[in-house]
Amino acid sequence: MSQFLKIPFLTLCLLLPYLAFAQPIPLSIHTKYDDGFGEWEIFVEDENGDEVQGNLDMRWKFKGDWTQWDYRIGEKSGSIEMRFRNDPSQWEIRENGKIITAKMLWSNDVREWRITNNTTSFNLEAKFGTRLNEWFVLDKQHGEFRIYTQYEDDPRDWIIEDDLYDTVSFPFKMAIIFLTIFNSSPIR
Repeated sequence: MSQFLKIPFLTLCLLLPYLAFAQPIPLSIHTKYDDGFGEWEIFVEDENGDEVQGNLDMRWKFKGDWTQWDYRIGEKSGSIEMRFRNDPSQWEIRENGKIITAKMLWSNDVREWRITNNTTSFNLEAKFGTRLNEWFVLDKQHGEFRIYTQYEDDPRDWIIEDDLYDTVSFPFKMAIIFLTIFNSSPIR
């Protein structure tokens, strides 16, 4: 093998593990029923380009407990829980031993959040102050993520534009999606 062919071959060998385990790409999330915000259907694109449906549900729907949630999308499943009971300013997202924490940046202000796994961190922000129709992450190191209502001022249907780099894990993306829909829901 010539010297010039070894470099691309070695690069491909180093990147292959990352290409084989591509993260699902979130596309949209919708309430399961028009009159409730405790059950959601989420749609993602898998590594083959196929659309896969999953769900995000309140764990204790019949108790009206908004503090614990579970999600399942294909082979991925995880939980989202308030870090401290009756304190919606801090959440933990768990999937396969990975823990992501989300914390409100300013007391009693749902418009800006810090999301971290203690190695990677970025901010989630509402674009238009008190109108919570559009949220975004814009970070030079991690890419961009935008989530907005399909119909203005209707928090039941959301469109997702995920341009975060592959190094950002799926639990990070679920944290963004969850914080958006939770803080934009009219009842909780």
